[in-house]
Amino acid sequence: MSRATLTCHEGEAYRITTLKSEGGAIERRFAALCGACNESTMLPERDLTIPPIAVRQKFGRIGWIVAERNARHNRCPNCQGTKRDKTTMAAPLKPVQPTGPTIAQMFQVGSQLDDHFDEKAGRYEAGWTDERISTELNIPRAFVAQVREEGPWGKIRSFDDLDALKAEAGTLKGMIADFEKRVIDAERKRVSA
Repeated sequence: MSRATLTCHEGEAYRITTLKSEGGAIERRFAALCGACNESTMLPERDLTIPPIAVRQKFGRIGWIVAERNARHNRCPNCQGTKRDKTTMAAPLKPVQPTGPTIAQMFQVGSQLDDHFDEKAGRYEAGWTDERISTELNIPRAFVAQVREEGPWGKIRSFDDLDALKAEAGTLKGMIADFEKRVIDAERKRVSA
């Protein structure tokens, strides 16, 4: 096989693979790899002199989409039309969201935490939450929580709702004790009468 035959296929989204047949003969085939699920296939074509467009058409006849240059866009029959296919095929690029807060955001959050978070008690002042800070600074709530937990403020250890429930539970315990005392007094009066 001439070098020119192989050169015409260089840079394509498929490759030429060398196989050893059962009889020991060496064969060359066209092979493609799905860019979504990594499934592979080979063409039964043994004529490696055909042009690249014909190779892609032959893959198409067995249900594959083989891109012109980029193998990441190749799709096997199972991945065509799937969500996986739609997100990896030529979709318009979306702006990348930062994976963490910027230094400016960290300073803004730190300033708000200094003003409204009690480190010793492990809680916000009344009316303040991670959500409120994120809304006021127009940044994700997760960034506020990340800065708080990784900084000197730490994790939230006390919740206003929980404190209110504890206070209410204490009141209810007092009411139950008072009710038990009344029941015991009423029972004593009934027994003595």
